[in-house]
Amino acid sequence: MKPKIMILCDLEGWAWDIKSKQIQKWLEPYYDIDIEYACFKKNVQLDRNKYDLLFVYGFAFTNHLLNKQNKNKCISGVTAHRKKNQIQSAMNSVGHHHANSVLLYNELKKMGKKPFYVPNGVDEKLFFPIKPLYHRRSYLSVGHIGKKSPNKNQTSFLEPIIKSMRLSYQPHYNDYSNAIPHDKMIHKYQYFDIFIAASSEDGTPNGLLEAGACGRPTIINHIGNAPQLIKDGYNGFIVDMKPEAYKEKIQWCMNHPKEVIKMGENGLKEIREKWTWKLMSRNYLLMFDRILGIERDSSLYENPALDHIQGYREMKGL
Repeated sequence: MKPKIMILCDLEGWAWDIKSKQIQKWLEPYYDIDIEYACFKKNVQLDRNKYDLLFVYGFAFTNHLLNKQNKNKCISGVTAHRKKNQIQSAMNSVGHHHANSVLLYNELKKMGKKPFYVPNGVDEKLFFPIKPLYHRRSYLSVGHIGKKSPNKNQTSFLEPIIKSMRLSYQPHYNDYSNAIPHDKMIHKYQYFDIFIAASSEDGTPNGLLEAGACGRPTIINHIGNAPQLIKDGYNGFIVDMKPEAYKEKIQWCMNHPKEVIKMGENGLKEIREKWTWKLMSRNYLLMFDRILGIERDSSLYENPALDHIQGYREMKGL
């Protein structure tokens, strides 16, 4: 009989749910995984004794899964940057921790935790190039997709930059009320040439991965897994959180369309080789197995794209 895991999400069809269904799909040979939704619910009814592990993505949902009899069944983590005093109590209430970026992984280590590193992936069968860069035009179109938030700095930082440069801007600020079905999102990415982000909170921006899978290079600040995914000048640019830095790289892209097209091709290759959910689900398999003391063939955990990352090597005991 396979061990049973409950993953607690916010809303059906939202980012955590999409991620959970990928984990559920790829780990099906090894685990029975159920998914429950907690957003807008004061109390979530879980048969805690039914599961070997109870898992949430973000610390704010930790109170839904607490098992006072055995907190070692509970896993919680951080998916965005928050002040230490906001997450400390949630992290202390569970036995195991995770982070979806190296920066967040290191923040948890500074708190005295031993987190697992579980970065986001992307479904390359849902996201791929349909329209080429610069299709039916000779000008640069910049786009952004993500939940609207002051910490993502869309209206306060990105929009003034784009407006000052008189560029075509193709954003979609989604929330619970206007969420586009995930299998339709591919069409949003086809209408811009560069994905742009300037967040102070993201762990691994899903738009960064999905845009890359659509062949779109990125301009982004030093946040989340951007340093692991973006090779400066190869598949995008990582810049300081300053308007001048963004403008400089946007202007460079405007002046070098052939190089931008090449960066998009490089980014697509990078995603398909290193950032698919087939690969990233192995980190979850490793985490669940380590917690439950399950031994398997080590080849099941292999993810050569992440071997250079200290957190991943520590998890494997290297």
